[in-house]
Amino acid sequence: MLGKIIDGTLVVPSKNEREKLVISNPTKEQLKFIMGYKDLIIDKEPEVVETQNLVAFYEETDDSILQHWKIEDLEKNEIYFDNNTETEMLTVELEELEELEELEE
Repeated sequence: MLGKIIDGTLVVPSKNEREKLVISNPTKEQLKFIMGYKDLIIDKEPEVVETQNLVAFYEETDDSILQHWKIEDLEKNEIYFDNNTETEMLTVELEELEELEELEE
């Protein structure tokens, strides 16, 4: 049983009080114990070539979540361009891609 003394009187937490408990800035251990979060362990990303894409998938154990990687081949008409702020997927025809490569040279 839990309790505290307020002005000399024993007070025990009501069911309603326990359900409305708010913790500001919870610690890692509080997030794990109270809210069910687990440690996330991320595998090293494998190297991919321009025609491949990494896709994350997860495995859950009793005390952690493991993030693994799967390499997928891109379709012939898909390529990823990085504009330094976010990565977007664009669909281009192979002829257009060859023209872009020639312009860069």
